[in-house]
Amino acid sequence: RARFFRTTDAGTEPLDASAAIAVGDRLFVEVEADEPVYAYVFNEDDQGRLYTLFPLASLEQRNPLPPGDRVRLPGTSGGRTKDWRVSSAGGREHFLAVLSRHPLPDLESAVARLEHAAPAPAPGAVSEGPTALRGVGELADAPADADASGGHQLAALAERQRRRGALDVWWRTLVLRN
Repeated sequence: RARFFRTTDAGTEPLDASAAIAVGDRLFVEVEADEPVYAYVFNEDDQGRLYTLFPLASLEQRNPLPPGDRVRLPGTSGGRTKDWRVSSAGGREHFLAVLSRHPLPDLESAVARLEHAAPAPAPGAVSEGPTALRGVGELADAPADADASGGHQLAALAERQRRRGALDVWWRTLVLRN
C-alpha cells in the first residue's frame, strides 16, 4: 500500500483527488508492504516539467524498501526526516507512485534522466535553477514529530507499465490542485 499525505501547521492529513495543496505544504508518501518492494515516485506539473521525487541519491532511504513497517518517503538525510515541499502555486500537480517486487528498467531509466527534487534554498536565499519556479520540486525538513491520474508524460509512463501486465507492479496516480 502507498498513501499520499500533507502536513501543514494545522497537522497531517491523507490526500485524495479532491484535495488542494498550497505553498508551504509538505508532502510525503507512506509505503507498507509484506515483502521488499522497489518504490518510484514522480511529479509532473501542467507545463510538463517532470521530477523524480523518489529514489533520490541525496537521501539515505534506498530501494528496495524493507517489508513490515511503514516507510515514509522521501526518506532521511543526515538523520533528519525529509518531505517534499510545495514551493509555488498554480495549476495542477500530477503524481505517480509505483511499487514493484523487482526493479523496473523503464522507471530506473526515468530516474536517471529526470531532474530530481532538491533541498530548498536557505532562508533569504534566492532560488535559482530547476526548482526556482516549481510547484513540488524541493525537499524540506519534516516536522519534528514526523517519525512518531497523472500528467501527460506520467500517464504514458504508467500506461507502458500497465500494458506489460506485470502482476507484481502496483501504481497510483494522484492529481492535486495547486
